Amino acid sequence: MFDRIGEKYGQDPAEAGKPLPKKPAVKTEEKTAEKEIDVPTPEENKGAPDKKTDAKTAEAKPVVAPKTEKSLGERYREERAQRERYETENLELRKLIQNPNERKLEAEKVTKLEAQNKELLEHIKFLDYQKHPEFQEKYEQPYATEWTRVMKRLSGVQVLDSDGVSKRTVEPKDIMEIGRLPADQAIELAEQKFGKLGTWVAERVERLRDLEEAKYAALEKAKKDGVEFHRKAQESEGIENQKRNEFLASTWEKSNQDLEAHSIYGIYFKAKEGDAEWNAKLEKGNSFVQKAWNESPMEKGISAEEQAKRVKRQAKLQKLAASAGVIQLDNSRLKAERDSLKAKLSEYESSTPKIEGGQVDANGSAPAAGYTLDTLESNLAKYARPG
Repeated sequence: MFDRIGEKYGQDPAEAGKPLPKKPAVKTEEKTAEKEIDVPTPEENKGAPDKKTDAKTAEAKPVVAPKTEKSLGERYREERAQRERYETENLELRKLIQNPNERKLEAEKVTKLEAQNKELLEHIKFLDYQKHPEFQEKYEQPYATEWTRVMKRLSGVQVLDSDGVSKRTVEPKDIMEIGRLPADQAIELAEQKFGKLGTWVAERVERLRDLEEAKYAALEKAKKDGVEFHRKAQESEGIENQKRNEFLASTWEKSNQDLEAHSIYGIYFKAKEGDAEWNAKLEKGNSFVQKAWNESPMEKGISAEEQAKRVKRQAKLQKLAASAGVIQLDNSRLKAERDSLKAKLSEYESSTPKIEGGQVDANGSAPAAGYTLDTLESNLAKYARPG
């Protein structure tokens, strides 16, 4: 085939008729293998071994199978395992919260206590500010920290004793003594006692004095604020009491008016014109209620006998109030029965019985003629039994 192609497409005429040289066979497998080998970049080649791989090595490269979707059974088993894990975690959490209602009550109790604590701290701030956490944090703690730092820094330092000759280890009283003096005298005494450290000690003492004065100023301010707080609280309480009393008085008046105008009970709370007995009973009942309402058996200084009387009045008042509805129900039933009997009696009185053998005139009266005792006797004989 190569010979014919050469003859047709320009083989050298001098070479015409001669068979074309055979071209070497192409190693297809090697070319294919070379195409499959990735050529690494220079960065990937750094520190890596030579990647010149022959065809056999390329052919031996394992082929990774493409990922396939999980089967329905595998997904079901995974979901079931996950669900079991969640249920286990849920059970563990339930062990920590055995009774949700109790935990809820505890949370509400804590919230209530926090509110009470906040209110109490607000009162403490004006009553005894020195015990308030704010004072401890802003004034007491910085002073104590500075004092501890100074004493720790001066630990083991030798100071001149009061005789001006002997020396001893520094004590808190030395710092306090310097702190009580004016600034110029404090510096002088510090230099006498501490020598080269005198200036440093004087500065630290001045810092302690500032902190002490800040504490004092805060307490004084708290006292003034406390007085003002109580004054405003009393004014506010007085205003609230006045408003409350006015509200109670108006409500009391309106409640009595509503009761007197009640469609069922109102009649029992009002006097009746011309009925002296009714009005006397009503006045007596009002007096009894006022006495039972206003006189307390807990009043100090009264005798046991008086206490018993007051308790009995209050017990009676309670029973009368509790039975008011029942009494009204009984009265309504009696009234209905009375009205029914009145209606029947009125119907009976307006009718005239029919008498046999007689005539009834236009007015419904008994017949004036044609009806004698003999007629009555004969009529009765009809109903007589023999013997």
